[in-house]
Amino acid sequence: MFEDKSPHHTSLERVTDRSGNESNARRLLPSSSGGEINALKRELVAQLYTQGGAFWEAVREVRSRRGIVATPKHPSEFDEHLLFPQDTPNWPGEPGEPGYTEEKLEKWDAFYQEWQRDLNTIIRSVVQERYFDPTKKDPLPWQRFAAACVLYDPPETDLEALANYAGPYPQYITPFGPSEGKWPDTEEEQLLAVEPPIVQLRDGIEQSRIEERYWYSVLFKIWELHLKPQGLEFWGVLEEIDEKYPEFQQAHQEASRRNHPRHYIKVDEHTTEDDVRHAFRMISRMHESRPGGGRPRRDPLMALQCAILYDRHNERDPKDPRRKKWTYEKLAKRFGLPSTRSAKSSSKRDASALQKASTKRIGYKKARGVFCLLKTCSPGLYKAGDGKQASHRPRRKIVRRYSALFTAARMGGARPKGQLRPRGEVLHRS
Repeated sequence: MFEDKSPHHTSLERVTDRSGNESNARRLLPSSSGGEINALKRELVAQLYTQGGAFWEAVREVRSRRGIVATPKHPSEFDEHLLFPQDTPNWPGEPGEPGYTEEKLEKWDAFYQEWQRDLNTIIRSVVQERYFDPTKKDPLPWQRFAAACVLYDPPETDLEALANYAGPYPQYITPFGPSEGKWPDTEEEQLLAVEPPIVQLRDGIEQSRIEERYWYSVLFKIWELHLKPQGLEFWGVLEEIDEKYPEFQQAHQEASRRNHPRHYIKVDEHTTEDDVRHAFRMISRMHESRPGGGRPRRDPLMALQCAILYDRHNERDPKDPRRKKWTYEKLAKRFGLPSTRSAKSSSKRDASALQKASTKRIGYKKARGVFCLLKTCSPGLYKAGDGKQASHRPRRKIVRRYSALFTAARMGGARPKGQLRPRGEVLHRS
């Protein structure tokens, strides 16, 4: 696929640190917005892989209309620029370079704008405005993610790589002038956060005075050079414009009314942490709803990846042929999950039934381990019971089959008809 490498279209992301080393992890502060964006991207990749949901429908529409046939490709092979389909016109270069023409530039710009519109349509169908607003934030990170989803299929053995592609990355803030302090003496002293709730604003009153003085100077000079020689008074000219064109003043007043003031917490060298906490309580009381606390949402992408690795990519360990490459313990360690025993204990009833079930039957032990991992990750991707809500799509057969095996174990050995697969059968992606 063509990748935009022109200097005219580069990333406008704030200063970020993407190395991900251990020292950065120690300096990384938690952020609710960053966590929500990461969780959303993981859910979108799960929809893309299982070919279901609003995000998949939007991606499929663009693929179909543009005749794009997606191919598997690992995001590590992408670069930092926006990806383009194969039929993208060549970048015409800069004026004065060999082969440059205005016609080529117009053709390339038209294609670029159309591609951006398609990507923005996909993003707006699933992403809230507070996370994607091109008028306030750089849209390129989300556009890069959407372009990768349209042009390529996620790598089956590393679905998380696509979810992590194009950020959001940890950021650190920079001081602007002596009033905000100075740069940290060492890089280790800089604190990082993903999408921190920090907005850079100038003093509104002082900025208004600066703008007022500037435009007064410009208008006065125009009057002095061009209108004063004609005998026109400065303030008389302005009053005449107000009388003849009242819509100017009306539009100004309407725009000011729509631009509602918001409360921000001012932090300077005299502000304490308690001051910030108390100010937050005062401001948050004015909002009708606040984000709920409690247990974090479970991860559908992790559940899918566990099942895929265990079922489709679980060959014998070359160092020890007696063992498989992916055991329950290895899956739990890789994805930071509790042990299968811990997952099983989350439901005492299920654990008790499993202990009474015969573990000699084909698939019960395997079903117990994988089902517990899936249950720990995402309850929304399985249906314990008759599987009526299970998707008919082949890519979800993994979850459905393990659910049926687990149900059979709970029933004390009864096999749901047509749900179990014999030993050694491998599910192939279709």
